[in-house]
Amino acid sequence: MRLHPEDSTLARLVLIVGFVTGIAVATLIMHERAAEQSIEGELARSLPAAGDPELIRCRDLGTAAAEDESCLAAWSEEQRRFFGTTQTPPSVPPALPPAGGTEEEAVDAQAAGMEAQ
Repeated sequence: MRLHPEDSTLARLVLIVGFVTGIAVATLIMHERAAEQSIEGELARSLPAAGDPELIRCRDLGTAAAEDESCLAAWSEEQRRFFGTTQTPPSVPPALPPAGGTEEEAVDAQAAGMEAQ
């Protein structure tokens, strides 16, 4: 069996393409592993302690926790820590007029409340 010049050129081309593909795959795998480690580190820093007893107690209370002062304080602290802010959100005036009142009365009441602040 005789080799033709075209055969050796094709073989070289196949070897080069295989080599470049191998390098690309290895690079992608290393990049993916580095990204996973970065995400795991971020997640570990942002999650609450696995056994935070106050948050677990509030979770177990269900809807009653919405009226529990210690749960509200624990959630507020957890949100502050998670979002990394020390600012409290601004209070938002009610959007709907009080029952039995007109829209104009609600606007007047809202304006009076803002002047008091």
